[in-house]
Amino acid sequence: MTSDSKKIRSFIKQLSPIIQQYGKHTVVNEVSKSIDRIDNATSILFCGEFKRGKSSLINAILGENICPTDIGIATAVVTRIVYGSTKKAIRYYGDILEGEKSLNKEEIVWDDIQNYTVGDVISIGSTVQMDLYYPSEFLKDGIVIIDTPGIGGLDSRHANLTAMALPYADVAVFITDASEPMTESELKFYEKKVSSRVKNTIVLVNKSDILSQDVLQTHIETTRNTLLSTGNPPIVAVSAMN
Repeated sequence: MTSDSKKIRSFIKQLSPIIQQYGKHTVVNEVSKSIDRIDNATSILFCGEFKRGKSSLINAILGENICPTDIGIATAVVTRIVYGSTKKAIRYYGDILEGEKSLNKEEIVWDDIQNYTVGDVISIGSTVQMDLYYPSEFLKDGIVIIDTPGIGGLDSRHANLTAMALPYADVAVFITDASEPMTESELKFYEKKVSSRVKNTIVLVNKSDILSQDVLQTHIETTRNTLLSTGNPPIVAVSAMN
């Protein structure tokens, strides 16, 4: 059986071509060293403010449109994507944020996933989490990808669900946007929730294709300076579109 550290290394290996494209060869080594200190590592959690392209990036990594994307508010639940020989979707629903101690569970039709993951709590039937089983080679070694609702919007439920999922992550991938500097709310959430609850974190600057190389490097340095007090995590420029 593939060791847990190898599962994480498999994930990093998938990102390596993108990392090296931007001349960040040392990032791979930095992350690899941190992986050596992880026990039973399996789960990679993606989080960040809403409309930063988390779901699109996950779809690009997996090469399949699994996570719903939308021009409005997209992901509204925690979505776990794991390897399965056939497609299967299971939703967990209930009022756990209101004190319910357990959730209901049911299998749904794969094509109905968006009906339970996009929208307000009523329209998605109080869905809290989706488990999606998918025959992806990327996931075959045991990696579990977790997509979370975007934070910083009008619905506080999104931030609460993301915060509840963070302790279950072995690596947190925090998504920022190349089109603007890291916001105060992003920094606060990263500092108070992400870096304090997950030992290993990576910051990805998404939509980097919109910037020239020089401007991108300046943006990355600005982001690095902003995060200096939070442990100086690796910062990698990526593009879901490319």
